[in-house]
Amino acid sequence: AKLVRGDIAPLPRQGVLAESHIPRLEFGWSGLRAWVGRDTKLIQAPRPEFYETSTDPAEQHDLAARKQSDVSRQLIQLGSAVEAAERQAPANAEQSVSAEQQEVLRSLGYVASGGRSGPGDLVDPSLVDPKDRATFAVLFDEAVLATQAGRAAESLAAFTKLRAIEPDNPALLFELGQA
Repeated sequence: AKLVRGDIAPLPRQGVLAESHIPRLEFGWSGLRAWVGRDTKLIQAPRPEFYETSTDPAEQHDLAARKQSDVSRQLIQLGSAVEAAERQAPANAEQSVSAEQQEVLRSLGYVASGGRSGPGDLVDPSLVDPKDRATFAVLFDEAVLATQAGRAAESLAAFTKLRAIEPDNPALLFELGQA
């Protein structure tokens, strides 16, 4: 609370690492990483994004093309942070869960329904950039909610529309089967 109120100085860090595995695990798209500094944010994606959050807190102006040296420097910091995090991960970090536990976690949004999370780095330029599928993701979520609410015709229509965009998407095929 003191940090939020400004009563104490922030921690002396160069930045904070963030990751999203959901695009990769759920849809087979590239995952995302971010390096958030005091005044900047780098989003590592198939097409990187770079924002100066001190002057653009809403992240409306992507400066990656104009600030390539800053992007390169922060990619190095991000890579170092990823390596450090991987070294600190406990050897038994992955555990298997029962089908019942998986269903409970899935209902809370913690477990992917399908996925093609094979070998390779989380951010893969050969895969779909999640920002190119923002509309797909919104329609997908709305269709899942329609299924859960018992509106089968609505969800089937939405999933059919989405299947025209990504016919082999594992999460889509799973949810289409559920609908």
